Amino acid sequence: MYILKPISMDKIWGDERLQAYGATSKHTGIVYSCAAIEGIDNPIGQTTLRSLIQKDPAAFGLLPNEEYPIMVSFDAAKFDVSIQVHPTDGFAQDHENKPYGKCEAWYFIEAPKEGWVYAENVEGTKESIQAAIEKKDFHHVLKKYPVKTNDLLFTPAGTVHALTHGALIYEIQQSTNITYRLYDHDRKDAKGNKRELHIEKALATMIPTNKEIKQTFSTGRHAAFYAFDLIHKHVQDRVSNPSEIAAVCTILSGRILVDNTLVEPGTSLLLMPKETISIDGHADCILATPNPYWREME
Repeated sequence: MYILKPISMDKIWGDERLQAYGATSKHTGIVYSCAAIEGIDNPIGQTTLRSLIQKDPAAFGLLPNEEYPIMVSFDAAKFDVSIQVHPTDGFAQDHENKPYGKCEAWYFIEAPKEGWVYAENVEGTKESIQAAIEKKDFHHVLKKYPVKTNDLLFTPAGTVHALTHGALIYEIQQSTNITYRLYDHDRKDAKGNKRELHIEKALATMIPTNKEIKQTFSTGRHAAFYAFDLIHKHVQDRVSNPSEIAAVCTILSGRILVDNTLVEPGTSLLLMPKETISIDGHADCILATPNPYWREME
């Protein structure tokens, strides 16, 4: 078992609410609770998660040269996030030299102010998205997808979507971590520069007929998707990972003591394959287990 130190990342749309989850700034947009990729790599004592995995991937249930396949974070949006698409498996393999693309799921700790996010293309065509890009107006081509607190929303790779203002979420994504922005509301950073758009790649990988998967995800619920399984649970006394691959137990609320270390909201425990650990205290958490489906892809 490893206790991962969260990583804060400021964003244009950052929100002070993430300070309750380990953020170091009131402008933090993302707190990475579990990540092991180049550039976003959770510290563990004097080393990092990625370094440990590279030294002995088999101990984590991984094959040689495999990265830990999921990333877990807390995101808070004071403003609408960019309208975006993530690459499909085939596109990531052909154009980004990655073994898989990027699907993701959002668990809503707090729902958006207006009760919806952008998700799905209303007309189911790329032409409607192209027209929206030219007009800089997506209101009529993207669905205002209704969500509320305790909802879990799964976004398959290739789906147009955007988080909207007021949302506070637990997010899990595949570790490809590639986002193609279609529109960023013409915002400028502190230096007066607009963020890069990736319209050509976004349109190329987009599957305009994709649909979201939504379910209630209160305590005790289980959700299974092609890249990962999730369990929302209340833990006390012990926490177990029955899987053959390392799993991430992320604290949503409450606090626990593990090996004389206080673990609070925003922090993740990485549980090794078939590991059970003893804890003191109790907490609400999400246990995320990767599914190495990509090993079966041709």
